[in-house]
Amino acid sequence: MPQSLLPKLWTKAVHGYRHSKGFTFPDFHEPIQIGADSLAVVEDNCVRCHRGLVDDILSPAAASHG
Repeated sequence: MPQSLLPKLWTKAVHGYRHSKGFTFPDFHEPIQIGADSLAVVEDNCVRCHRGLVDDILSPAAASHG
């Protein structure tokens, strides 16, 4: 989840609605697939938690050395 209050609440509301709708009216894709917006939230969280491991990968200077 995003760390800021409003983005966190918005993400929780959107995902809660999607899950409720999907399981109340079985209209979700099988197998369940992650949407682009949800993928961005997950990737941002991974990078935030593992910043020390990914700084070199994400920095423009590292890209120029590759």
